[in-house]
Amino acid sequence: MDEQKVRWDMKRKMILMFVLALFAFIFYLEVPLAVAGLHDNGDGTVSDTVTGLMWQQGDGQNDGGGYTWEEALGYCESLELPNHNDWRLPNIRELQSITDLGRYAPAIDPLFDCSLANYWSSSPWVLNPYQSWAADFNDGRLRWRDKPLQFHVRCVREDDPASCFECTGDPVELQNVTFQAVANCECTATTSITIGSQVVIKSGAIVTFKAPSITVQPGFLVEKGAVVKMGQQ
Repeated sequence: MDEQKVRWDMKRKMILMFVLALFAFIFYLEVPLAVAGLHDNGDGTVSDTVTGLMWQQGDGQNDGGGYTWEEALGYCESLELPNHNDWRLPNIRELQSITDLGRYAPAIDPLFDCSLANYWSSSPWVLNPYQSWAADFNDGRLRWRDKPLQFHVRCVREDDPASCFECTGDPVELQNVTFQAVANCECTATTSITIGSQVVIKSGAIVTFKAPSITVQPGFLVEKGAVVKMGQQ
């Protein structure tokens, strides 16, 4: 009986290890190889135009060494940056979205300051309430960690939808206009649109101009990462 019990315990452990390894492998496969749509807002934050999230850009919050899982939750909830106070600790899917397996040490876009360390997510591990998922930005892999351990933190919030410049008049004449990032705007006219000097389409913006006649003058700037469409009304 004792020998049968030992064999059964070993079999149960092997099955559990297989299930856990398969679960982790599925998570690993879903980590993106590259991250598109990132935009440096110039205020200590980075916006992701694909996910609609705004991220804490710097890494100075981790200079003290790290946070337990509970401390990481509290830090993000109390963060004010730059004029927002609705920050939170990202869940594992959100944290996974900024890992970049096309990079190594750190496995993240260089727009971010990042340490070669584990970063907490808010997602507990379903098989153990005393552990939570974390992302290792040395290689981009996801792992579950004991909540009392101290790891790094990067906060996230829902990005504010960028407002579009309202094209008025007919014909439309644009001067000194900036179409902000994370905006999907349309400018239409039944006669003509003139895009004059100092009209800027920021990286991450998508702007469509529609009119029978569209004139582009010198000084029109389209940043890398912006999309401009022109067509007939």
